[in-house]
Amino acid sequence: MDSNIYQRLEATALKVIGRLAPQAMAHYLDRPQSLEKADRSLVSVADQSLELAAREILAAVDPELAQCSGFFGEEFGILPRLAAGEGLVRGHWVLDPIDGTSAFLSNVPTWSILLAYLENGSPVAGVVCFPALGEVFSASLGNGAVYGLLSPEVELGVRPRQRCRVRDNEALGSALVLYSSPSQFSYRGLQDFWCSLGQRCGDFR
Repeated sequence: MDSNIYQRLEATALKVIGRLAPQAMAHYLDRPQSLEKADRSLVSVADQSLELAAREILAAVDPELAQCSGFFGEEFGILPRLAAGEGLVRGHWVLDPIDGTSAFLSNVPTWSILLAYLENGSPVAGVVCFPALGEVFSASLGNGAVYGLLSPEVELGVRPRQRCRVRDNEALGSALVLYSSPSQFSYRGLQDFWCSLGQRCGDFR
């Protein structure tokens, strides 16, 4: 696929997220209910509702891409492509309707919606949206990563204008390292690395 298709995939993802974010916020502000999966991890009723809504929104905003793309959601699994044979694209969408379910259920605003397009198993376009913080990040292969505020433009597929970049900092001692939970290191056997990193970096949170 060429860069124009990647841009179209990114724009489509932005449109889907732009329409899905208000629905997610409605659930978030309405004391969301939780369920327990077979693996004992939490899932909210909103997770399931938003995944189904995302599939419908995708079909509405770009029927052609929806027809020739597969769709994989965290809650309901794989939805195969509807059009057989050759198509405009040869991959599938991957969605996590609420990344950070514990935060979502606890009314902590750091949860997000993740939507990406994979080609041969590798991401070529994607969007990360933090509805409660009003922020959106997007990227596509060959076009860089950008971020901005969640606005009506996002629903139109307009990518944010601010380029993502790291600080001009080469010293670990003045770097800020962010992490989600120490358990992400411990269950991989990286407790010593985690402790060492915390002692060497400028700030660790």
